[in-house]
Amino acid sequence: MQVDPSRKPENSDIAPQQSPSAKGKAPMNPSAKETVHDDLFHRLKAAHGARCGKAIPCAPNTRAELLDKITLYLLSPALNDSTTSAEDRICWLVGSPGIGKSSIARSLVNTLGDRAVASFFCSSSSRDTSNVRNIIPTLVAQLAQRPNWQRFKDALSRALPSEGDSSTLIGRRASLEAQFQKLMVEPFGATALLKPAVIIIDGLDECVDIDVAAKFITYLGRCLEKLPANLKFFISSRNDPRLRRGMSLVDAACRAGKEDLDPPPLSVKRIDLDAAEYDDSTRIDIGTYIRSGFAKYKGLTSPSSTTNYHDTFAFPREDELRRLVTKCVGLPFIVASTIFRHITAKDAADPRERMRRFFNLRLTDVSFSANADAKMQRLNEVYAHIISVTLDDARRESKSKETPELYEEVRMVLGCFMVMQRPLSINALADLLGLEVSTVRAALERFRAIIPMPRDENEELSIFHDTWKTFVAVASRKPPFTGPIIPALDLRIYLGKMTVRTLTYLVERLHRAYVDHGQARLGKEIADTMNRPLGYSCSYWVPYLQLFQAAMEDEVSTSPQTREILEVLRTFTLDNRGLLRIWHRAVLAGGAEKTAVLGFLQATVDEPEGNEIYLAFDRRERAPPTTSNRSRMEKLIGRLDELYRRLEMVGTKSRRPNIP
Repeated sequence: MQVDPSRKPENSDIAPQQSPSAKGKAPMNPSAKETVHDDLFHRLKAAHGARCGKAIPCAPNTRAELLDKITLYLLSPALNDSTTSAEDRICWLVGSPGIGKSSIARSLVNTLGDRAVASFFCSSSSRDTSNVRNIIPTLVAQLAQRPNWQRFKDALSRALPSEGDSSTLIGRRASLEAQFQKLMVEPFGATALLKPAVIIIDGLDECVDIDVAAKFITYLGRCLEKLPANLKFFISSRNDPRLRRGMSLVDAACRAGKEDLDPPPLSVKRIDLDAAEYDDSTRIDIGTYIRSGFAKYKGLTSPSSTTNYHDTFAFPREDELRRLVTKCVGLPFIVASTIFRHITAKDAADPRERMRRFFNLRLTDVSFSANADAKMQRLNEVYAHIISVTLDDARRESKSKETPELYEEVRMVLGCFMVMQRPLSINALADLLGLEVSTVRAALERFRAIIPMPRDENEELSIFHDTWKTFVAVASRKPPFTGPIIPALDLRIYLGKMTVRTLTYLVERLHRAYVDHGQARLGKEIADTMNRPLGYSCSYWVPYLQLFQAAMEDEVSTSPQTREILEVLRTFTLDNRGLLRIWHRAVLAGGAEKTAVLGFLQATVDEPEGNEIYLAFDRRERAPPTTSNRSRMEKLIGRLDELYRRLEMVGTKSRRPNIP
């Protein structure tokens, strides 16, 4: 039976497509068509996990007024109902770090339901989701997977070139302009969108190249008139001047030729979360979040005592609640959730004492109109406070139990976690540090206010919010004359520790990465031998050396011993040539293993010719070069270890945290 093209199907987004048989063509095999479009996600190299990222929705009954306002704008018909209108098409949510932009975007995905037809949550933590050129391919791949979007799927499939000829649309060299035209404009040109639809892009400022992100906005603005009028975009980001200029250009193009209208038409509706920072609604939302959070602890018993949380802690006095809310208002919303997790941590020695300490924390005065960096300074102070208090609790526990190693293990695990260059699992971090898995997990669990604990020890560790990275960057630098930002945790020590551990791991494990050039299953061998800690060590021992050198700059001018060690580091690449053999041949291993090997090779020798390489010890030269170079590497590690321990002694003598 043929479908009536004029009939609007129930629960459909797109006008129905006339059946192929109606045009005198044989219908495509349904299973074949399904296979074609299932393959689109792979052909587009869409970023996995970009749909919602790791964002957590707003807490119940918070941000309700704002969410209603945004939803109304996004689902309202355009003022100009023409299919060529660029008016009222973009809602841009801006705000300082940690204020809640990603949570609002995540809540919109839930609130809009089927109207949120595609989304991309950018994150600097992932290579895939921090690349602007992955946004359009991922969005259209999601659209192609939606039910009742057959016309869009077919048009998209036709627009894609053959897999070997897609460099202009997919990958690092892709053209944004070509992506918008071929993957968005042309497929939507064959599509009659019946209902309002919203595409959500969160955290555009977290992309690696912010200038390319600004171009993305410009190209989007140029395409608005070519896209269906009831397709709108929600974009969130920090108030970066380059993105702001991009949005201004979009509005200017919309106003062109219509300057006599009052008010002039605009494409972008801007909502500034910082402008509402001290509003009563924000105060109410923070109060709602904190009160509902404490309510969950009713009837629970502290693991360290038989005292009921309800009596001693879960329901603070009304004046304490008001004081806690007042302390959080004016700070990014992330502070309320982070401090709440810190106070209510089950391993907290005294939750009420933690609350009192937070009340007494003196934060830098920042005006309402201060820039994002100034506001970030206060968030850094909160992070430093949480770490200092938690370490102080661990020190007291270590002293009471007469287990001094407990405090040092907690410090070492946290310090090494803070200077990690990419996420590792608990198992991998424990292996790299030479510690028990249970020791690493127990140490990190003390900082659950900042570090969400994975259920599985093989799952990569993560953080609640990317503002943590900014804090670590500040904490890794030695502020002049003032000492470390966290007195009990000098991160220079742990840069040294990770330098020593990655080099040691290479010496201990690289001989296991031997691959016989006569073996057929080369890819499997490399995949088996290049485990995560070894791959991590291959990729990051050089960055650790460089960071360690930079952190030790003050000591270089005064310490001959340090100068000698750093000179060894500078000549290390020349010393290492005899340690490795480079064989040019195809690598069947996955990208992660190859990247790790390439990272090691490019740091130790001149950049090799060809793209496909792997490394191994050469069995034909087993004894002399291997023994000689291994000995040289062990000598270097010994010197580094000596420097690290000397620095650690200095750090141990640092003054105790000044915690009120």
